[in-house]
Amino acid sequence: VPEVGLVVVGGLNDDNERLSTAELLTGGGGSSSTEDNGDVNWSWRQLPAMLWDRKWPAVAHFGGHVVVAGGTDDDDIVVESLRLPAGDSGPGQWMQISRLDGYIGWSPSLALYNGRLLLLGRTPLCGGDTNTD
Repeated sequence: VPEVGLVVVGGLNDDNERLSTAELLTGGGGSSSTEDNGDVNWSWRQLPAMLWDRKWPAVAHFGGHVVVAGGTDDDDIVVESLRLPAGDSGPGQWMQISRLDGYIGWSPSLALYNGRLLLLGRTPLCGGDTNTD
């Protein structure tokens, strides 16, 4: 997130369960604070928990929000966002902004193109011959 830091969301715990956690790593870019010797002071900050537990979601910064899509156990594609402003003002709460019918598969991606946010994904190949000749 420009002028703010890096956001890390979701994942798996030791019991292989999805997580709803979100954290912010600050210290690089415009948010850096340096010591006298020039070293950057990196620090982690806990953000509000996401509405959905997620593993390997797509994440993007768009319009002043962190947008997260996919990575849930649900067959639908759930998209939520968190406003994350520059500076010390705290973020609000995650808001579900969309629930799309359909299965996106694993490894979803969010991409910015011509001022739009695109959701990309694929479904895994399950058995059978994958030869297309």
